[in-house]
Amino acid sequence: MSLKKEVYHILEEGDSKNFVGLLINKGLVVLIFLNIIAIILWSMPEPHPHLYFALNLIDHISLVVFTIEYVLRIWCCTANPMFAHPVTGRIRFALRPMMIIDFLAIFPFYLPYFFPDMRFLRAVRLFRLFRMVKIVRYTHAVHMFGRIIKNKSDQLMSAGTVFCLALLIFSCVMYHVEHDAQPEIFSSIPQSMWWCAITLTSTGYGDMIPVTSLGKFIGAVTAVTGICIYALPVGIIVTGFLDEFNKKKKKMKACPYCGRNIENHKEGAVHTLF
Repeated sequence: MSLKKEVYHILEEGDSKNFVGLLINKGLVVLIFLNIIAIILWSMPEPHPHLYFALNLIDHISLVVFTIEYVLRIWCCTANPMFAHPVTGRIRFALRPMMIIDFLAIFPFYLPYFFPDMRFLRAVRLFRLFRMVKIVRYTHAVHMFGRIIKNKSDQLMSAGTVFCLALLIFSCVMYHVEHDAQPEIFSSIPQSMWWCAITLTSTGYGDMIPVTSLGKFIGAVTAVTGICIYALPVGIIVTGFLDEFNKKKKKMKACPYCGRNIENHKEGAVHTLF
């Protein structure tokens, strides 16, 4: 295996059989967690001088490591036949969502060296949040959740459509019922949509409350409807998780030679490699 392919397998496919690859990936995960802790501690008004030094050290080390990681990913991506072209392949690879996140996690931090404006520097600090998002690349649970959303997208869109219809209907009804009693609160249908959204989600901030008897009844119906509607996406996502676990379970029981379930093999059956 060439060096480029080996680097690609380590960075993009997370080769856990390679000790060096495992060490690199675990090291990147630790560095990302250190950045998460640093982001939390940076919010302190006056950090201790030693803590300030440690946070700056983590910041600079992360910038160097993440820059090297990004450059290596761009360099080795041509090992994948999908991105084999040295120019257009790398451009398409760089435009992938996770690569854009990687880019935003490092590039803005080089700008203060060219534009030393303190206000601009404060804005750049917001891009530290993209270092937190990098953990998605190394989290199997997030990848599984992404597959579930993709596989169940049609059902979830249907559930979202039902929610939007309920939001529109109850907002319009509540506006016409409560507008005369509270014209400054339920002043328009868009304003009533805020009330409807927090009622359907059972949040209820208390800033908009119906005062008429009919308005209170509609509010109760809206709250119950919200509970019923939210049961739809929850059931869809739970079903998706069960499907993923069943797939994983079947894959673990598959015969390495024929791919069929081992439990379906006849007793004493022996496979040949020829």
